[in-house]
Amino acid sequence: MAIRKQLASVFLLVIATSLPGWSTEVTTWASSLTPPATPIQVYPRTQCHKYWHFQNYLHWWKDRPLKTDRSLRPAVVDGQLVTPGSDVAAVKASMIRDAELAKLYQVDGMGSFASTWYQEPSYEVYLDALAGAGTVGYKHCMEIGIGIDAAFIRPALAKALASPFSAKLNGKVFISSYELDKIGPDAIAAMRQALLGEFGSTFVLVVEMSAVTADMQRLYRSGQLSTSPSATLDGLKQVLRLYLNAADGIMVESVHHMEDVTAARYDNRFDIGFYKNCLIPIFKSVLAEPAYTGKLLGLGVAAGYPNNRTGDNNSEECTRRLRYTFEAAINAAPKFIIMPEWNEQNENTSLQPTIINSWTHRRITEYYMRTIKGLPLAAREGDDPALPNCIVSYRKELKLGETLEIELLNVPDSTSTAAYTATLSLENTAGTVVKTFAPVSFTRNVLRDHTRSVGSETLAASAILRPVLTIQQSTAPMTRTYKDGLLHVAVRPTWTQDYQTVKQPLRDLATLG
Repeated sequence: MAIRKQLASVFLLVIATSLPGWSTEVTTWASSLTPPATPIQVYPRTQCHKYWHFQNYLHWWKDRPLKTDRSLRPAVVDGQLVTPGSDVAAVKASMIRDAELAKLYQVDGMGSFASTWYQEPSYEVYLDALAGAGTVGYKHCMEIGIGIDAAFIRPALAKALASPFSAKLNGKVFISSYELDKIGPDAIAAMRQALLGEFGSTFVLVVEMSAVTADMQRLYRSGQLSTSPSATLDGLKQVLRLYLNAADGIMVESVHHMEDVTAARYDNRFDIGFYKNCLIPIFKSVLAEPAYTGKLLGLGVAAGYPNNRTGDNNSEECTRRLRYTFEAAINAAPKFIIMPEWNEQNENTSLQPTIINSWTHRRITEYYMRTIKGLPLAAREGDDPALPNCIVSYRKELKLGETLEIELLNVPDSTSTAAYTATLSLENTAGTVVKTFAPVSFTRNVLRDHTRSVGSETLAASAILRPVLTIQQSTAPMTRTYKDGLLHVAVRPTWTQDYQTVKQPLRDLATLG
């Protein structure tokens, strides 16, 4: 401990003055959602060509799927399959496991890539898996990437047209895309015309505008682009028209890379102002022109991209990025939403249940999906409804000088107006309280967070911090303290590679003692 205090005293001034000083102790956010007039279709993208439930995820990544099942793994002896074809059968079983999990989120299905030069034809295999399992209440969305032409899409589209499991918009097979604007409107128009010539008007092709939106954000940051009239805005709208002339709609899904970097943080924050107040209004203004009646708008929702392997640490902001993007997208009333991604372990973007995320993303996504579909709120099976549906989130590792932000989020799952109070404190490994925060109050039927913050430099003597949360409520009278079930926070003197948030629904925690 003496060595740690000495290190802290040496590095504290440098670190604390070189990082932004976020000292606000409490911030509060509440939902301001407008339910859409018509349902919005929602599809997380799944990387089903490389992540399966039978894999060994230990020691590869900072997190792993909660529902991993090694019993699905095909038997191999001396590098050879014991049963020929069992590898494909195992992949299909994993696909069905994902489909059944996704249904719990109330999403319409998932999406995966068709035959492209850089991935397996996972879309076609997925349709076969769904047919073999007789899955109900699920549709699978076709996605395409760059470096392709009509020949790559043809077999997948033919299969989609014959499958009851293919996702459709306006009664036509839905083809989503990834970074497709990079090949330009002329190439897109030629590809679409070739498909129309063979298949007729049986599909809709929507262009993902990642390159255009990246240019838009650079202009927005420099003050050269807004919704106010300007030559820059006129030129941008003309670019959007070229893509709308070439395809059936435009979309943006890269919200996990849409960062506000003005604070020069290591964990970049989502640029909600750009997404909500610039990008979406400009897209919608062009789509509202009479020439583009019937053209489609798609938007993105994501949890984050804390990928230390690439140095691209785009913060989850506890659960705020997921909620901010959901609310901005739903309030814009697009035709569909794409969510990157269901199971991308390498990039820590996973929406599926994982060890670190638990069932958090399901709880939040299901709330929004029930709102979209006009369904009544409902508790997750196995939940104890006497406990509030409260989620505790924070980064599990910091370096001195960074702010520890602990988010307390209430997610409504009933119409109950019962109130409860949450009191948070931090202890060191000896059980000594080193920080106590004032109590905050929640009402069960309101989606709201209270985020408590403290500079880690003020707690430099503690290498490990243990959050302690006490919940008090008068309805179904209860006082319960959560301590041993909550993950600790490691505070490092000089550096960290771990920017992932741990998310812990209280109802998911084991009851100890």
